[in-house]
Amino acid sequence: MKDSLEAKLAKLEASLAEMQDERAIRDLIARYAINTDAGRLEEFLALWTEDGIEEIEFQGKVLRWAGQKEIRGWRTGLAGQKRTQPNNRMHVHGNDLIIHINGNEATANSYTFALGLDAGKVSVTSHGAVRWTFRKVNGQWLIKEKKVREMNSAEFRQILAATPK
Repeated sequence: MKDSLEAKLAKLEASLAEMQDERAIRDLIARYAINTDAGRLEEFLALWTEDGIEEIEFQGKVLRWAGQKEIRGWRTGLAGQKRTQPNNRMHVHGNDLIIHINGNEATANSYTFALGLDAGKVSVTSHGAVRWTFRKVNGQWLIKEKKVREMNSAEFRQILAATPK
C-alpha cells in the first residue's frame, strides 16, 4: 500500500528535522574545540547547560568539573590552567562521530586528540574516546556532559561499546 501524500510529507519533515539536529550537534562539537583553542571563554560557556559536566582523563587521572561555575574556574585558571588566551593547542573532536538523537536528548561518541606546539615541534598531547551528552534547550542544542577516557584506560572500550548501533 502506498503512503499518502501527508504520510510522505510527515516522513520527510521528520528526516529533515533529524538532519538539522545532527548538523547542529556537529557544529556544537566544532565550536567547543574552536572556542577552547581561541580562548573565547564566554562563547565556550554558552555551549553548556547550567549543570553541565566536563570529565577528562589525562595521564591516568580523571579530572571533573560540574556546573558552569566550576567549568569557568577551570578555564580561567582556578585549577591551574589558564584558558582565557589563545594557546599552543589544537583540539580535534568529531572524527568518527556517531550521533544518536532521542527527542530533546542526544548522545554522541567519537575520538579526540589534541596537538601541542612546543619549541616548534608538534606532538600529540592528549587522546581518547569521548562520550558526549546533549540537551536541547529552547530549541538550541547544548552540551550536558563530555566524558573523555584515554586510549589505554579501562573505560575507553566501555565508551566505544556504548555507541548506538
